Amino acid sequence: VSLEKTGYQGGLTVNSLSDMSAAMGKLDGITRGQAVDALILMSAESQVGSDRLQRYTTTALQWEKAAGEAAKTVAEGFKKIGEDPVKGVLELNKSMGFLTSATFEQIKSLQEAGRVTDAARLASDAYDKALADAARNIQANLGVVERSWNGVTGAIGKAINKVKEFG
Repeated sequence: VSLEKTGYQGGLTVNSLSDMSAAMGKLDGITRGQAVDALILMSAESQVGSDRLQRYTTTALQWEKAAGEAAKTVAEGFKKIGEDPVKGVLELNKSMGFLTSATFEQIKSLQEAGRVTDAARLASDAYDKALADAARNIQANLGVVERSWNGVTGAIGKAINKVKEFG
């Protein structure tokens, strides 16, 4: 039903959703249920194409786990980039400081040349990389107690997903 509500945006089908969520569910700290929900959210909210949807959604979930910021907020960031790559990436850069001047100039040149899709893709890739790197750094700097707790909650989530798969 949720997939129907998105109008299958980004080329997401039931089969592709199943394949992506299965692959994402094998990653540490991500359950298949979380993956399905986040894929649908990203597809509906972010204007991200199916070719990058799994990658960006994985990053959004890892960022959510590490930083506590909802995947919906990340999806909104990708949406801003899709609407206006230059303006969107500059706005996101204010809080994260991830953009190099060379990358920004490429994004700006592409957009000025009318290649808005290419500009959005480059800006989205830069944003995705910044989030993924920051999430890894946060996770690496967690204390023993936090890492243990994340491991326990992740195992519980995976066990619940296995039970749901039977139903």
